[in-house]
Amino acid sequence: SATWLLRVLAHGLDASPNGFSMDCQGTARMLGLGDRYSRNSGFAKALDRLYLFHLALLAAPGEVAVRRYVPWLPRRHVARLTTELQREHLAWEAQRLGPNESADEQRRRAAQLALGLIRMGEDVSTVERSLARWKFHPALCRVMAEWAWDQLHGEPTEA
Repeated sequence: SATWLLRVLAHGLDASPNGFSMDCQGTARMLGLGDRYSRNSGFAKALDRLYLFHLALLAAPGEVAVRRYVPWLPRRHVARLTTELQREHLAWEAQRLGPNESADEQRRRAAQLALGLIRMGEDVSTVERSLARWKFHPALCRVMAEWAWDQLHGEPTEA
């Protein structure tokens, strides 16, 4: 249910990038989570899961900030997978970060990730460290973190 809720929210943000109002009861009903919205409802539990996994955060009363892109699985979660799934995940990850990726593709992907993190309320240093953990070149990490900050808080520049 949390995945479907995230998809509904991402769809809403695709249509209205600056935010939108959502009818919680209608959305809960659409997702098959019941007709009422309360602290213990299926909808509230799905939203709590998004908070738990840092896919959403309460930005202000009645306002939720949502990641439009799901980050990579943290190593601590990968370690909990079966051996076979760990191997598959590492192979997928190696392919995704492989030597065949062009510099432009890496730069574009780093820019998207950095912008998403800044939108979630992270600061430049945290974004830089996150990009480094995801194995981007250290210089690219700093440049993209600062660029993303400037996009939302300063003078927009070309990535």
